[in-house]
Amino acid sequence: MGVKPFARVMRRIALVIILPLLLHACADSGQGSITGYVMKGPVSGSVCTLYRGDNNQRLAGPVTSEEGSISFGRLNYHGVAYVTCQGGTYMDEINGLVSHIPGIEMRAARFVQGPTHFTVTPLTELAVRYAERMGGLSQKNVEKANYEMGDRFGLSKVDIVATIPASILDEQATDTAAGWYGIVLAGLSKVLTKDMDLNAVGEPVYMADELAKLLDGWADMEKDPATLMALRNALNSLVLSEDTKDKVAEAAVVKVIAGLGSQPDLIPGQAVSTLSLVSVSPMDLPSYGNVELTLFGTGFGNAIKVFIDGQQLTDVTVDSSHRLTVTTVFATPTPTIDIEAVVQQSGQEAKFVLQRICAYSICESPNVAGCPL
Repeated sequence: MGVKPFARVMRRIALVIILPLLLHACADSGQGSITGYVMKGPVSGSVCTLYRGDNNQRLAGPVTSEEGSISFGRLNYHGVAYVTCQGGTYMDEINGLVSHIPGIEMRAARFVQGPTHFTVTPLTELAVRYAERMGGLSQKNVEKANYEMGDRFGLSKVDIVATIPASILDEQATDTAAGWYGIVLAGLSKVLTKDMDLNAVGEPVYMADELAKLLDGWADMEKDPATLMALRNALNSLVLSEDTKDKVAEAAVVKVIAGLGSQPDLIPGQAVSTLSLVSVSPMDLPSYGNVELTLFGTGFGNAIKVFIDGQQLTDVTVDSSHRLTVTTVFATPTPTIDIEAVVQQSGQEAKFVLQRICAYSICESPNVAGCPL
């Protein structure tokens, strides 16, 4: 009889000790650390705040980014949330100059459940705008917008809100999810600085206006082929420029270009043997004279045949399975506006139309279709 009361006492003691721990664990089960990374080049000094997606109530912050990284601590929240970051400076991947982005807001949205990471980039800002146009930051709209915005930029298998992009300042952008993402952001830097006279600009460079215009113009990039052309040209230059060609993996750049606007569901790191032609450089061709063209694609081999505007070229050099160079002559009395490049190999054929091409000799007349006014 004496043992049973003792056992009951011990059980009660155990409950007194263990039950509060169990209750604490249950109460803590929904908590998780919320972190973030602000990237256009890693951004320092950006002020970031976390909000609920359904009613814009502030959940945490503001906090300030340091070399891209932010932390909101631990939160007990389930549902859609978004991070908004404003201002800061970054080292531009292309020109190496310190760039300031005062007044520019970049956001990222996703569903929060336990530990959650937010990557904030120009692409995630475009995705938030897309979700808002679909009716608001519901879980369905946010997930659809994040996926489709990745699709448009050649990143269909990349979670643009969870993946931290590679920075070509510190590492080579390889054929991985992070590498693809970093290549796209480096391409955006090329587009941002394309028309800037960098020799005339001292540090710091204020990129607010340029970045704002890019975000406004590319929110509907599928409706404007010029935006796709601008990014394709910028990505071409990454593997052609002596300054950046060693900082990006050529195969990864080709896959991103192949996916712009209409993604064939490539997977980071996946080998591609199918013959494809995804881009040609330069895009602006003269109406006469010798021109060396660089063609980018997949599956190139020594038996490949190349046709430019219906003419087979014999001076073909296969530099790699992703790149070849040819020399062609344009000397037609009435140059065409659109020029078709075709590659053939082992029974496969791939085409690429150089759109919005305007031969210089006929552009003096504004009545020629396709010529700039």
